[in-house]
Amino acid sequence: MGRYAPIDASAPPLITLDDFFTPEACARVIRDAEARGFEVASIAYRDGTRVDPAARNNARVTFEDESLRTELFERAAPHLPSLHGERPVGLNERLRVYRYEPGQRFTTHRDGWVQRPDGSRSRLTSMIYLSEVEAGGETWFPSLDRGITPRTGRAVFFQHSLLHASRPVIRGTKYVLRSDVYYV
Repeated sequence: MGRYAPIDASAPPLITLDDFFTPEACARVIRDAEARGFEVASIAYRDGTRVDPAARNNARVTFEDESLRTELFERAAPHLPSLHGERPVGLNERLRVYRYEPGQRFTTHRDGWVQRPDGSRSRLTSMIYLSEVEAGGETWFPSLDRGITPRTGRAVFFQHSLLHASRPVIRGTKYVLRSDVYYV
């Protein structure tokens, strides 16, 4: 994980796509994630990775699924901008499903970038809401004064350095499929 790249002001900082994924596909990803088993989510800090419940208290499962990764990128690619003169080339091999239950949240943060041995680097966060919640759970972008409400199948792509937070879930369970978009 690296430090934060500046926002590329020539591209949108945030893109939302409704009906990006079908409810059936979302339910399948949730079932598969539950079968894999969740663990307490950690946070990558500059000095190492650790669990920090004061900042984040949700659960996560990490897995690889080449077919799903390819499908997601093919759906997303026509909507993804060039950033810093680079073009999108694929998603991170490590997919994550986050589960937020009532009271769980992730405080305001930026997403760090990841660099592959081939030189490609992640610049965009990819999130697909797999479920809706009865109350709470919005992804909040303070600099945009905008919250995105979880809606089954809605995709959100945003530049890694855009400050954001997952507001606490009040009622229901929020599931999110998370990845990174690589650029060269």
